[in-house]
Amino acid sequence: MHWNLIQTTLLLLILVLIILRHRADSKVSHPLPAEKKQDEDKVENMEEPPPSDHCPLIEPIVLELGFNLVKLVENRNEQNIIDSIQRLRRQYQKTFGFLFPKLHVRDNLANTNQYKIYIRGVKVGEGKLQLDKHLAIVAKDNLPRIQGEKTQEPSFGIDAYWIDSATKERVRKVGYTVVSPLTVLSTHIGEVLQNHLPVLLDYNTMQAYLEETETHHPLMIQTCVTDLTKLLAVLRNLLRERVPICDQQTIIETFGSNAHRQADEITEMVRQKLRGYIAQTFRSDDGIHALAFSDELQKTIETEIEKHGKLSPQLQRKMVVATSMRVMQCGDPNIVVLCTPELRKHCKTITELISPPVPFLSDIEIPPTVPIVNKGLIKLPPPQEDKNRNDIPTNET
Repeated sequence: MHWNLIQTTLLLLILVLIILRHRADSKVSHPLPAEKKQDEDKVENMEEPPPSDHCPLIEPIVLELGFNLVKLVENRNEQNIIDSIQRLRRQYQKTFGFLFPKLHVRDNLANTNQYKIYIRGVKVGEGKLQLDKHLAIVAKDNLPRIQGEKTQEPSFGIDAYWIDSATKERVRKVGYTVVSPLTVLSTHIGEVLQNHLPVLLDYNTMQAYLEETETHHPLMIQTCVTDLTKLLAVLRNLLRERVPICDQQTIIETFGSNAHRQADEITEMVRQKLRGYIAQTFRSDDGIHALAFSDELQKTIETEIEKHGKLSPQLQRKMVVATSMRVMQCGDPNIVVLCTPELRKHCKTITELISPPVPFLSDIEIPPTVPIVNKGLIKLPPPQEDKNRNDIPTNET
């Protein structure tokens, strides 16, 4: 009887072990069906990422290209916008004295032939290109008519035509300026960057500017640069009126000697030290081409300053109209407005309101050896013309 009990107990133990082994094997050896596995992956991938505590980074310069224009980035030949921008950066570094930030390119599939230029997240330029054609620009009056799609050159708003590339030489011979789509785009980018130089000079670019200067003048940097914020303001003031900041030694030494003054005062002192650069920047072959204020306008400005210490918005608008009209009549791309140092301090604020911007120079900023070519007077417009000031191109927004 005891033997039978032992046998029964052993059989029960073996049966329990077999059941446990079977359950363990079923968990390991039977993977999930493919459909169920995919569903679980979908659920996992649909989980939203945790919210970010950081704001999206705004790039300094962005070029947005339509789908058809992406070829300008992909091509590894002369039709490559990346190479053109690199050359532009090096050229502007030599011209203006600092290396502006890198340009970031992104695509926009919605606008096939359109491009847009952004600076600090703000759209500052746009246009359309036809990569299989050339742009024929109306460079002068009385040119013969040609076949093509009429448009405008985007940098300066000049009348132009998109023409078949096979006819470019024939069209060029009759007087048109014919350029490739890449040239249209790179010219537009260059013009936009020139109009936004102060924005492109930020703390990062100024740091690179100072580090380069320090390699040649370490003691000067350590002694003179005591207020980076004020120095940045001075450099931006110079660039705002397209004065190069290439002469680091003169700029920083003058800044260090006058660091206790306001940024605008230091800027005027730096400009006087840089008069050779200023004359070189705005000089034509025969000298500085200059407009001057009429006696009436000069007296009006002086009275306004004496009463209020600044120019009123109404007078600024009149000056924008009068200066724009006179500049258009001259048709001279190198024209400047010449006035006294006291008037320049107040009148320079309207420089950016005129399109294209016109430099205001004081007579002490021009070396005696540089001839001044008188191009006429700026006069206050009659009341009826002043009412039509919206017909005059300005940079007011």
